[in-house]
Amino acid sequence: MLSMPPEKIIIKKVKPTRANLSLIDHMDAICFPGDKKCHGENIIWWIAYKQTKDKPIPVGYAGLKLDDDPPYFIRVGVLPEERGQGIANLLTLARIKYAQKNGLKEVVTCTHPENVPSMNNLIKHGFVTYKPCRRWAGALMVYWIKEF
Repeated sequence: MLSMPPEKIIIKKVKPTRANLSLIDHMDAICFPGDKKCHGENIIWWIAYKQTKDKPIPVGYAGLKLDDDPPYFIRVGVLPEERGQGIANLLTLARIKYAQKNGLKEVVTCTHPENVPSMNNLIKHGFVTYKPCRRWAGALMVYWIKEF
């Protein structure tokens, strides 16, 4: 029996066009049902595509909100059927590389305390927990910072 090679994952920084934001909203509703949409000015978005033999299929997304101080890694979502393949890792790495290339001194983010895969991903990339002055996402969240 021949095994198929794994599909390649491509991470693209995308422009905030109506089509791209609609796609992100669609994936966000699947990944975070019931949560409010993550919109706003000055957010840079990345979309992860699985390259199949026919065409690339969107499987995840992540954002970097620049108008917060410090800049904020807003959302990383991977469609449920695509989780466990390192896609969130690739999206986190893309945002870290962008932050470093553009001279950011630090970035912050937060996770739900039961989202162990996301916490492990952040630890792998050098994030540490911290207590912000203002807990913008609520008292129960775990807050993370990475300094460059």
